[in-house]
This record gives sequence, structure tokens and C-alpha cells, in this order.
Amino acid sequence: MVIGRSACATAAMAASCRFTRLRPEPRLTMREQISSRSHSFRCLRSTISVKPSAYLELHKSEQSAFPQKRCAGQLEADPQLEWSPAVIGLCKAFEAEVVRCILRPLADLASHADLRADEKDKDLGRVAAFCANPTRKAPELGVFSHFLQTAIHSQQRRETSPLLANFLKLTAVWTGSNWLLGSDGLYRTLALLIEIRNRAAHTDELGKDDYLTCRSLVIGPEGAVWKLVLAAEHHN
Repeated sequence: MVIGRSACATAAMAASCRFTRLRPEPRLTMREQISSRSHSFRCLRSTISVKPSAYLELHKSEQSAFPQKRCAGQLEADPQLEWSPAVIGLCKAFEAEVVRCILRPLADLASHADLRADEKDKDLGRVAAFCANPTRKAPELGVFSHFLQTAIHSQQRRETSPLLANFLKLTAVWTGSNWLLGSDGLYRTLALLIEIRNRAAHTDELGKDDYLTCRSLVIGPEGAVWKLVLAAEHHN
């Protein structure tokens, strides 16, 4: 399983906005485990290792997804500027991986299911609508978080919803189903990311420390991207 190039591009954009290297962990981390498996992970790791021009090596169609003018130089030149765009970029990178690792496989699995009742459900509707028509805009982190909360806590929905039945069937063959379906796993990570993303988008001016906290959560040595990709691997 490999990370999509669009997520590489978004992560590269966010990573280019930092100016201090994080000290590497002495032990073998999840990121190192995964990056040894595929070229795409090596590509992502290299763009994260603070090479501001690394995004130029990406395909032009991915470059068009984010501004050509790099925020790194602007932030470095003016300490009064805030780091919200970099935080939002990291959150969008993780959102892209949620779509690639979970929502698109779920749409494929549920393609023959009758999701009409789920589409009318206030807690499941937007994910159900995407699974019924994967060409539409994919759900955002907040929407997926609400769907996941329902999947975790609503026993009645788990027994009656075709969408949740397919979701549970999908996660049952993955190695990290406990992390995906546990209250302290992916759901908690989403809650933390959504909180900082909302601050960045709506209320606060974020600083470098906020960015580094978000970066560690998303693509640090034990970051959510690596956990998600490992969790969505099939059992041998």
C-alpha cells in the first residue's frame, strides 16, 4: 500500500514551512518501517526532510493543488506572519490519506449495497452519499470523524446499516482494526487534528509551536499517517 501523490504534494507544502529539523528517534519508527517498503514512502520522507524545492519534482497536476509561491520564505522573512496555512496543509494531507486508505476502499466494497436509507441518516449520510457516488467531493475530516464516532458507539446502527456492515467487514481484514475502531485510536487523533485545524481556519493565529505539534501528530516518527497506512494493510 502506498501513499497517493496528492498527499505527498500536500505534505511537502506543509513541510516546506518549517525551519528546524526534528532530532531523529534512535529506534526504528513506524515511518522508517513503512518507508523501507516503497518508492512512494521514500518520496514522502524526502520531501518532509525540509527540502523547500522538493515539490518541484512532483507531477505538475499535483503542484496545481497548492500555491506555487512557497510560504516558507515568507514565514522566515517576517516573524509576524502566522503558521495557520502550514497547519491546514498538514491536515489536508491526512484527510487525503483517510480518503485513499478508508473511504475509497469502502466505496468499492459497498458499491452493490442499497445505501438509500443510510444517505438519509444524519450521522452517516455524507459518507453514504460518497460511497454511492465516489465521483463527488470526498467527505472532510469532520464528516468522517462523525461517521467513525457513530460506527464505534451506535450498536443499533451497526446492526441495521448496510454502510456500517460493509465498513466493519472492511476493517475486519485489516491489521489495525483495533486502532481504527477504538475510542483512543484514530477517532482521538481526528479529534485533536480537527481542533487545531478549526483554530487555524477560524479563530486563532497559530505559531511555530502549534505547527510543530501538528506536524508531529501527522507525520512525526509515530504520526497518524504511518499508523493509518499500517492499520489498513490486509492480514497475511
